[in-house]
Amino acid sequence: MTPREYWTACRLHDWFYMMSDAHTPYWNGLHRQQELQKIAATDPVLADIFDAWQAHKFESGPVPPEPKLED
Repeated sequence: MTPREYWTACRLHDWFYMMSDAHTPYWNGLHRQQELQKIAATDPVLADIFDAWQAHKFESGPVPPEPKLED
């Protein structure tokens, strides 16, 4: 997965899945977050993207900049 694809996956992720009262959205969100964390563990660049999105959503950090297309 390229950094740009990963950035998009993080942008589209439901970071607040744990607030859902419904079973399905909660488990879907939990499993997707676990997948994103596993992917991030494979590459420090992706880990930085994950951390930046998490900081944006939960700590009022800035929106992470979108990675540029690779040449």
